Amino acid sequence: MTTSRLKHFPISFFSIIMGLSGSIIAMQKFEIIYKTFKLSHPLGYIDLTLFLIILLTYVLKFIKYNDEVKGDFNHPIRMAFVPTISISMLLLSIAFLEIDASISKTLFFIGAPLHLFFSLNTITKWVQHTNFQIQHFNPAWFIPILGNLLVPIAGTKFISKEILWFFLV
Repeated sequence: MTTSRLKHFPISFFSIIMGLSGSIIAMQKFEIIYKTFKLSHPLGYIDLTLFLIILLTYVLKFIKYNDEVKGDFNHPIRMAFVPTISISMLLLSIAFLEIDASISKTLFFIGAPLHLFFSLNTITKWVQHTNFQIQHFNPAWFIPILGNLLVPIAGTKFISKEILWFFLV
């Protein structure tokens, strides 16, 4: 019996978008300082397309293999990667501030509440779960907290500063 690749599609693939988006944001700063050709703009659209492909694949996994997705949300290590979905949206929102404000705004208004949900869900499980062992603690547990630092950067042009402070507290 063959197993489906979709069934084993890892949620950590969203970290690819995080890395690409961070590189694009850095490239944008480089282009501003050195007044070079804006290569970051087409790369931003490539990154957004790749995000949509990964998101669609994960949604298909959710539809076809719901129990596997629930396993990602409840696994002591993989659960820290669930917020990479919303963090990818927030990083893309930051990158698109320079490229297309409407795309940036859309990504922000979907990504920020989604990140709030994911991070609160993850932290609640950490606090309430009694079966965690020392082997489960790892650097990936910083991922849900990271997104809270990105929301104020992504939302500076779209929402009041008071609401953005909420994510830093």
